[in-house]
Amino acid sequence: MTEPINTDIGGRLRQLRGEQTQQEFADLLGIGRTTLIRYESNDRVPDAELMLKLHLLYKVQPLWLLTGWGDKATGVKLTPRQHALLDNYENSDEKGKKIIEGAASLAAQSGIKKGKAA
Repeated sequence: MTEPINTDIGGRLRQLRGEQTQQEFADLLGIGRTTLIRYESNDRVPDAELMLKLHLLYKVQPLWLLTGWGDKATGVKLTPRQHALLDNYENSDEKGKKIIEGAASLAAQSGIKKGKAA
């Protein structure tokens, strides 16, 4: 695993908030602005309910939010090639997705692992 970039939860929350005001972000999360300020200043740690809301709204992984480890969207660190493959899949139409899924299924059935056939 790689070292976390943001060293505190407050910094990661500010990163998620982006250009939104604290009030806008707090309203979206269903919390008070003062509560958000406490989270962002590391005076308080988000509870499980807030982490679930952040996951549902922003696809944020709790491990990343709490520790900074891994990728904020998947919880694991992906290589650039893995990101590109996921991006290609996510941006494909249904036909393209079926082709990618078919190739993955074929590779699994034939026992192809890391460039070697079984």
